[in-house]
Parts: sequence; C-alpha cells; structure tokens
Amino acid sequence: MTASLTADPIGPTLRAQQIGRAPRQRPRPGTEGGASMQDERNARMPEKIGRRLYEFTLASGKRSYRCDLELNGRQVRKTLKARNRTAARKEQAALIAQHARGEVVASTRRNVEEVVEEFLASFSRSVASGERSARTLESYSWRLRSRVISEIGTYRFQTLTADDAARLIAGWRERGDSAWTIRSTLTALSRVIRFGLRRGYIADDPLRRLEAGEKPSVGTRRACARSSRACEHYARLAWKHHLPCRGGAVGAAPARSVQHGE
Repeated sequence: MTASLTADPIGPTLRAQQIGRAPRQRPRPGTEGGASMQDERNARMPEKIGRRLYEFTLASGKRSYRCDLELNGRQVRKTLKARNRTAARKEQAALIAQHARGEVVASTRRNVEEVVEEFLASFSRSVASGERSARTLESYSWRLRSRVISEIGTYRFQTLTADDAARLIAGWRERGDSAWTIRSTLTALSRVIRFGLRRGYIADDPLRRLEAGEKPSVGTRRACARSSRACEHYARLAWKHHLPCRGGAVGAAPARSVQHGE
C-alpha cells in the first residue's frame, strides 16, 4: 500500500522510501555548479596587505581589516574600523603612533584591588632585596588597603577617571580627613597608577587630570615633614591597635598632635 504524501508528519525521506522512490539528496559542495568547501574556506582566509595588516572577505562580500600589535610583550589582535585598504593603513599607523606614546593598552578586567595587591607584592620583593624601605611598604600597605580598596577596590582599574578620583577625595574630606592624610594617600595611589601604566593596565593617569582645587593643599615643607612623621607614626599604631581616629575612620589623622616616637 502506497503511503499518502499529504499531511504526513513522518518526513519526506521516509515517505519517499515507502512509495519506492529514492530520497532526494542535496548536491555535495563542488558538484552541480556549487562552490567547494575548500573554495569557501580559501575565500575567507585573510590576505596580508602590509606588515601585520590583514584583509578579510566576509561571507556577505564585505571586507574587514585587522592588525596585530605587540603590547607589553604579547601580541594583540585589533579589528579596525576601516572599510578599504587605504583607510586601514592609516588607522594602523595611528594605532602604532598611539602605542608609542603609551595611549594604547591591552584590554584587562583587573580591578583596583587586584592591581594594588600586585603593586604591594612587587614592592615587597624590592624590600626583600634591600632596594626599598620596609617602613614605606608598611605605610603604602595601610593607606591603600584601608582607604583606597575599601572605597574603589571593585572598580575596573583600566577605566578609572579623574571624576572617580575627585569623588574619592570628596568622600575623604566629608569624613573629616586632614589635607596631609589625603595627600599622602594620593601619593600611594599615584605609585599604583604608575605601576599600572608601566604594565599597560591603564592608558592615562587620572590623578594628573584633577583640577587645582580638587587636590588638598598642605603647608610648608618643614611643617609637612613634621606632620608626615606624626601621621605615619599614628597610622601604624591605628592600623595595629585599631585606635579611634578623627572623623571615625581607623588610621585617619589623630584628633590631637602626636609627636614622633610617642
């Protein structure tokens, strides 16, 4: 009995077998005028049109361009916005010039806390070799972990802006921190940013873009030195013994004057 070909949900292959007819097969690539798979693969292979510059022909017929850059010792592929070879060469030249100025960095998902810990680990090795002071490491460690990481530790390091730094400073001022405490914390943060700049984690220093009024002003060099010794001494005590501080923050500037060595 011949199976009906209408409203039959079993599929055309099985229906054709039931009526004694060979199922219709799709032509293989390379036969009956179709392009072979190898030809399709070759059509999409990149064509080198310059040093580390490649042209791709997409399935739609459009062309795309890519160049390879070496950032921080590793090769990075960059897809260009150009739509022709001339524009691609110009865009590649512009990227190379920006890379030479330190304006092009490899994409990284590191947050502020991760970069801070990496910086402190590097600084610790310098202390172990005798190149850096253990006291400076202690100061940086306290300021960065208790005042920076607690505020912006989860921020993506590569996208830090001057606005982020300005809001951070404003929060410290609202908490009642002294100008010197803020200034010394910014010094430690600046070291971390320079560390990130050297390793290609960030393209620009956001602290440099702060306006004059956004940075706290401090007194004379001699007064700053006395204040620095007092604050550093109290900071270490506060960090170690959890002493109460002005503004309610552990390790902030003390409410009274603290003499060095007290």
